[in-house]
Amino acid sequence: MQPQFIVGSPLLEAVWAGGILLVFTLVAWLILVGMRRGQPKLQKHFKSTLPPQLLGSLSRPVFLLVVSQGLLLALSSLSYLAPWRANLGSTSVAVVIVLVTYGLARSGGVLLVWYLRTRAVRRKARIDEGLIRFLRRVMVIAVYAFGVLVLLDYLDIAITPIVAGLGIGGLAVALALQPTLTNFFASTQIVSDRVVRVGDYVELDSGVRGYVTDVGWRSTRIRTSFNNMVIIPNSRLADSI
Repeated sequence: MQPQFIVGSPLLEAVWAGGILLVFTLVAWLILVGMRRGQPKLQKHFKSTLPPQLLGSLSRPVFLLVVSQGLLLALSSLSYLAPWRANLGSTSVAVVIVLVTYGLARSGGVLLVWYLRTRAVRRKARIDEGLIRFLRRVMVIAVYAFGVLVLLDYLDIAITPIVAGLGIGGLAVALALQPTLTNFFASTQIVSDRVVRVGDYVELDSGVRGYVTDVGWRSTRIRTSFNNMVIIPNSRLADSI
């Protein structure tokens, strides 16, 4: 991987490794620029927003993938790191798994949002942005969970003890986060039943009234007629419906 005249010289090896990293960074930057400039052309060619959005969602993971592989290759070229080259190889594969998972989460979210909005337009139905955001979050969490399982399997880490430990720890966390979990499940009820949507005018028992601007996991934001933003816990909002 190195010219013979630099082997054994820490300074020359460092310069060589820096050159490798610089080349990979330059290639990654060119790919990033090319992908971003290609988005308008894709939209014009396919007459759809999906291809350019998918390309845009993959630009950052691809950039990070090329740069990270360049960094690991540069480190593996150093002779004084030869005893750790096997570990660097394993790290390279682990980084690929992480960044592929990251790319799938981003592109999957774009694809899901595009599908839901296209379906709503075709059916001439109202687009529920709160439901779209909720489904996207669920899908992203599922993709990351799958990626973690793949990574653990590659690292030969037994999942069963981890699951057992998470079961005990999860019970303690659930008790500590009971109010947060209550608001989360209340938001699930609100979004799935579609009783409250973004843009709806609501009036609560407490006298708060206004337009719903956002339905989050923990709380719902309501803008009053005085242009004040009121944050209502989802559990309280669900009890008022």
